[in-house]
Amino acid sequence: MLVSDILLNTARSSPNSKAVWFGGEWRSFREIANTSLSFANFLREKGLKPGDGVATLIDNSFDYIISHFGILIAGGVEVSLNTDLSETNIRYLLKDCEATALISSKKYAKRWMEIFEELSDLRFVIRDARIYDDKVKPIFILKEATNTAPLESKPQRHESELASIVYTSGSTGKPKGVMLSHKNLVSNMVAIAEYLSLSSVDRMLVVLPFHYIY
Repeated sequence: MLVSDILLNTARSSPNSKAVWFGGEWRSFREIANTSLSFANFLREKGLKPGDGVATLIDNSFDYIISHFGILIAGGVEVSLNTDLSETNIRYLLKDCEATALISSKKYAKRWMEIFEELSDLRFVIRDARIYDDKVKPIFILKEATNTAPLESKPQRHESELASIVYTSGSTGKPKGVMLSHKNLVSNMVAIAEYLSLSSVDRMLVVLPFHYIY
C-alpha cells in the first residue's frame, strides 16, 4: 500500500466524513482527496516524473496536506523542510536532495528568492500567493495549481520505493537525509494507530509541525 492510498481509499469509503479542521474550517476526505488529485495532475503536466523530489517549506495548513499528498499521488518524493531553516541550510538541502520543485509559503520567500537561480535541478517554484515580480524560473500559485482537473491515471509506484526524505537537525554536522519508503511510512502509521487504539470516531489535535518525523 502507498501512503496516498490511505487518503484515496478513505475518500471513497467515507467521502463526507470530516478529515481536517484548520483556521475555523472543516474539509472532508473527498475535498482533500480531490484537491490533492488536481495538484498531482498539475505536477505531472509540469513534467514531474516518478521519483522526482519536491521540497516543501510550509507551515501546518491545508496547503501542506494537499502538497504532501499531491506530490505522492503524482509519483514524486516529498522532502519536507524545517521552516526554521536558514537561507544557507535551505540552499544546502535543496542541492543535496536535487529537488525538482519547491513549494513555499510567501512568508519564507526571502530565504530562497536570492538563491533559487543557482539551483540547476530546481525547475519551478509554487507559492501560496503572489508577492512581487518573479525572476527567471517559472513560479506558479498553489491555488491556481489546484484548480486543474483531477489526475485520472496515477503513475505506477511500489510500496518499497522512496516516498519521503526527512533531514536530521544537523546538530552534530551537516543534516543527513533519511530515506523512507511508502512501506516504512504506512507501517509506522498502522503501528501508531494500533497502539493508541485510534478509530474513525477519534479526533487528534496536532501540535507538532508536519515536517517533524513523527
